[in-house]
Order: sequence, then structure tokens, then C-alpha cells
Amino acid sequence: MAAHLSLRPFDTTTEAGRAAERHRRVALSALASAAARGTSILTALVSVPLTLHYLGPERYGMWLTMSSVTAMLSFADFGIGNGVLSAVASASGREALEEIRAYVSSAFALLGTISLVILGLIAAASGLVDWGGFFNVTTPLARAEAAPAIAVFVGCFALSLPFTIVQRVQMGLQMGFMASLWQCAASVTALVGVIIAISLEAGLPWLVLALAGAPVLIAAINSAVFFARVRPQFAPRRGAASRRHGAELARTGSLFFVLQVVVAVAYMSDNLVIARMLGAGHVAQYGVPDRLFALASMIVGFAVTPLWPAFGEALSRGDRAWARRTLVRATIVSASVAGAMGVFLVVAGPLLLHWWVGPSIQPPFFLLLGFAVWRTVEASVGASSMFLNGMRAVGFQVVTAILTAAGAITLKIFLLPQFGIQVIPWVTICVYLLCTGLPMFFFLRARA
Repeated sequence: MAAHLSLRPFDTTTEAGRAAERHRRVALSALASAAARGTSILTALVSVPLTLHYLGPERYGMWLTMSSVTAMLSFADFGIGNGVLSAVASASGREALEEIRAYVSSAFALLGTISLVILGLIAAASGLVDWGGFFNVTTPLARAEAAPAIAVFVGCFALSLPFTIVQRVQMGLQMGFMASLWQCAASVTALVGVIIAISLEAGLPWLVLALAGAPVLIAAINSAVFFARVRPQFAPRRGAASRRHGAELARTGSLFFVLQVVVAVAYMSDNLVIARMLGAGHVAQYGVPDRLFALASMIVGFAVTPLWPAFGEALSRGDRAWARRTLVRATIVSASVAGAMGVFLVVAGPLLLHWWVGPSIQPPFFLLLGFAVWRTVEASVGASSMFLNGMRAVGFQVVTAILTAAGAITLKIFLLPQFGIQVIPWVTICVYLLCTGLPMFFFLRARA
């Protein structure tokens, strides 16, 4: 990676130069993504105690509740953003510049329409829903602020939808480092806004505006700069949007949407299954160690995710040899990094958990070992998933994800009462390898 950390692009007129340029952009995107994540974590560490002490339990609880639905609202673009990423990467490999503009313009039209619908729904619901009762708050101030706070939050989210396109375009053009740097700016701007709001003794809606509105503002600036100065040839135009490109994005996006939902159900339902089968008291014994081992996936993800547009561009251009070599190398490196981290966390996990949350969490060894193996398996398949995304083979992934989710959840419900929480990661491993890993191996062997 160090050899490709250069701000100067390589000559892309040769196959070797294109390979070096892809590696350079992957390296820069990985580092910038790590920086964006680190900035987000640091600003959260500062803003959480500030807002908690300023707002008090009830009003801060409202903010946390609104923040918790952000992950669910991320599905509101119906996968169109991921569809844009894949389409732009493929068109870039074919040097189809007008096609990229058509995809961008069509995506803006689609997401702009969704944004208007969301704004209309929140406006209609504002007078019909008792938001104070919805959040179950009792103090007069909290009840008075509930409706305007939720209106600001949902309004900011709706306005952000069209501006998310620029990030997907940047990623599709293997310029994800730009999107990450703007995300850093958004985190810092949000923190500054919170500090100003608190210093002015503003109410909860103003804090929500600072935290949720800053990303919208920065994304709007990013869009203006990128489409006016960096890549003006891709700037959205009303005349460039087409029904054909919009239908293609909607079709591909719907597959990504289903894939996102199924993956979320498959791998984020463990705590719910444990709570329903064994009781909520057992959830922490599983969920806290799981968060610790999730660090391995997060670190590997920084390096693997930028391969998606790189694979898409290379396959469209016909540089299949580079794509295959990179897939093999990325798989080996990802599995090695995740495996090494897994071994360390199995050995040091009990001590780290005691230092982090105290003596209340004491997971069994077999559970920690299962987490380590699962994160290694997950990491080893990550590069293949990016390869499939680059191939735009989303339908295949949807089928394997549905089979994996159905099999894993069924077996967990059946085996959990007999073997306890330590069986959960092992069920995930077995079902994933059978329903996703093996089909993916044979699919790539035939198509890659």
C-alpha cells in the first residue's frame, strides 16, 4: 500500500499504469475512510457528554431514539445510491461519459421525488401524531419540543437524499477519498454547531439541526464543488435524465435494497432472537463481545470496500487478469488480518472486556472462539462480495442471502435453548459457508 500512497496519478494509458492507479485510489480511499470513521468516533465522544448533561435524561432520550432510526432510514433511497455506484464504475471503465451524466441526472430526479414525498408525509403527520406521547416523555419542555425536533430530524434526512448521490459518484469513480474527507468536515461542523447551540442555550430542535443539518450542508457544498469544478461533465441536468436510465437504477437499486434488508435481518437479529428465547438479561453477554470482535470487520472493510468500483471499472475495461489477481491477494490479506485480530481478542478478550465494561460480562471461551472464526470467514469473503458488486451480480447475492438468513435464523431458534448463546456464531459460520460461501466460490470460478 505504501508504494501507492501518492497524490500524483499514474499513467493510465497502459495496463500496468491502470493497475497502479487503481491501487493508489484504493489505498487513499481506505486511509481517508479510516480517518472519517475516527473523526466521527472522536466527535461523538465529545458531543455525547455535552448533550447528555445539557438536555437531561428525557430530552437526550428523545435524541437517542431519533438517532437510532437513522440506520432504518438509510434504506429509504431503495438502494438507488448503490445502483449509481455500480453503474458509474461500469460506465467509467467503458469511458461512457454521457452515460454517467444520465445516471447522475436520473438518480437526482428519483431521490428528489422520494425526498419530496418524505417531506409531505412528515408535514401531514405533524398535526396528527402526539409526538410527546410517542416518545413517552412527561416534562412540559420535552413534550413541547418533541414535534419540532422530529420535524427537523426527518426534514434534514429528506433533504440529504439527493445530495448522497455525489458520494456514490465519487466512490464509483474511485475517488472515495474525497467523500471521506467531506465526511470528516461534516463531523467537525456538527460538533461545532452543537457547541454553539449549547453556548446559546438553544432548545432540542436546534441541537438536532446542528447534528443532522451539518451533514446536509456539507454534502450540498461537496455537490456544488464536485459538479462545478472537479467533474463538471457529470453535473446533473434536467435534459440528461432519462426513463431508461432511471428504470435501470430503480431495478438495480431494488435488488440492493432487498440485499441490504436481508443482510440486516440475517446478521443483526441475533440480539432479538436471544432476548425472545432466553430473556433480555442474556443479550449483553452476547452483544458486548460481538461489538469487540466487530472491530476486525470494520478495519478490513476500510481496505476492501474501495475495491468495489475498482473491480467494476477493471471488468468493464477488460482488465480481468488484474481483477483476479487483486481478488486473490485481497482475500488472503483480509483473512490474515481478521484471523490475527481474532486470535488476539480470544486471548485478551476477557481482560479487555473487564477493563471496558467491568466484571458483569464474562463470555465463555467457545463464544469468543466462534466470534473469531466468524469474523475471519466474513473477512475472507468480503473481497469476493465486492467483486460480485463490480460484476453487478446482485441478484445472485440476494438469493444466497435469503437462503443464509432463513437457514441461520431457523437453526438459531432451534439450537439456542439447548446450547446457549455460544452456539450463535457457529450456526452463522456453518450456514454462511454452505449457503453463501460455496455458491460464491463456484459462481466466481465459472464467471471471473
